[in-house]
Order: sequence, then structure tokens, then C-alpha cells
Amino acid sequence: MREADIDQLGVKINGRNLTNLRYADDTALMSDNITSMRRILHRVDGSGKKAGLKLNAKKTKVMQLKPENSSLYDVKIDQTVLENVEDFKYLGSVKTIDGSCSKDIKMRIGMAKKKMIELNNVWKDHNIPIELKLKLLKGL
Repeated sequence: MREADIDQLGVKINGRNLTNLRYADDTALMSDNITSMRRILHRVDGSGKKAGLKLNAKKTKVMQLKPENSSLYDVKIDQTVLENVEDFKYLGSVKTIDGSCSKDIKMRIGMAKKKMIELNNVWKDHNIPIELKLKLLKGL
């Protein structure tokens, strides 16, 4: 990422440019306009190629925060148009085009519900003390 020379691009927050969020092998690139985003992506791709790495166009997604009724712009890697998405999952949390967290909340409630159903035999077992069931329920 350092070799990509993207520090002057990106989104300005508190006087500092932010171009990416990274955790392990997950990276989210950020920009305040489409031209800058294309430049960042091109530089990151070029630096990666020099190091023997290749961006996977099938796994790379683009989310353009835009006002209503404006058109989406194509972003490409090696002549492959990247998929435009309205939401994506990053580090277990759903990020949406409108900044809402309702999709993330629904997803987390669904995961909790699934786990509760998986423990159905525990909840119905009369040989397990209620105190233990409560500890399980509270996650203690």
C-alpha cells in the first residue's frame, strides 16, 4: 500500500487524507470522487503487480455513494468492469449505500435467532437446571 503513493488522494477527515481501511487481507479503498477512486485503484493494482500480486476483479466490488437519480460510473481493473453494489460486508458488519444500519441489525438478529433454534433441545431438556439455561441465554 505504501508503494502505491496514494496518500494525497482519498477522503479528507480532520485535515488528513484517508484512502484505505485494512485488516488482515481485507481492504476497503475510499475516495470522495470517481476520478480519485480510479486513480487509487490503478495505483494499488500497479504496485501489487510489481510485487507479484493481482487484484481479483470478481471479488472486488464498488459502492458509490451518490445523490438520488445520478448515474453510476464504471470502474475497471484490466478492462474488467467491477460490480457496483448497494451494500457489502466488511469485518462482519454490513455497510450500505445510504449509511443505514438496519440491514446489519436484521442480519445480526437473524444469526442470533438461528443459534437459539440450534439450542432448542437444550431449552426443552428438563434435566438441565434453569440457572444454566439462563447463563447460556445471557452468554455468560
